[in-house]
Amino acid sequence: MEFLARKLGCSRIFDSNGVEHPVTLLSIEECVIVDIRTVEKNGYSALVVGYDSIPLARANKPTKGWLVKNGLTSAFRSFKELKVENSESFQIGSKVEVPSWLKVGAIVDCQGISKGRGFTGVLKRHNMSGPPATRGTHEARRNVGSIGCRKYPGKVFKGKRLPGRYGCENVTVLNLKIVGVYPDEGIIAVRGAVPGHINSIIKIRPAIKLTKKSELQAV
Repeated sequence: MEFLARKLGCSRIFDSNGVEHPVTLLSIEECVIVDIRTVEKNGYSALVVGYDSIPLARANKPTKGWLVKNGLTSAFRSFKELKVENSESFQIGSKVEVPSWLKVGAIVDCQGISKGRGFTGVLKRHNMSGPPATRGTHEARRNVGSIGCRKYPGKVFKGKRLPGRYGCENVTVLNLKIVGVYPDEGIIAVRGAVPGHINSIIKIRPAIKLTKKSELQAV
């Protein structure tokens, strides 16, 4: 089962051996089930959850009608789908409980929307080195350089790495380790970097590509 958390920022913690761990702090987000997706009706099993509660009067008419139809008396700023194995065992209006696998030592995948950087050049977007910045280089410090030839093939191939919009994409970081859980504050500490800006919503799930015990111990 997947779970939602809000990114608080980066920090560091020390374990019992005094080893420092760079971590990303995530706040457990309180979610309410607003709709259920079933295999018979929708072809897959998932829960539609809402977070950031707001008064029902502030929702637009389609959202308000959808929520009232499902018997809810409050609206939410945003909605997301969480994949579950058996969605029929859940009820609309109930809160999503913290899963049992969310504990210290668990290996998880974190999914979020990366920071948007706007229209970006190739040095930042594709990590290119650029032309020499010495004598003889004129007005081409961060330029793309040559991208084709008028002879064969006489065109620029599709997929050429060029300037363009960078960031603001759905990114999943695999195999991050939970090194701290603080239930009183509702905070978990994940070792490593998590995509997204501060206060963005992060989707957490158990790691799906750790199959060997040796890989699990190496993380």
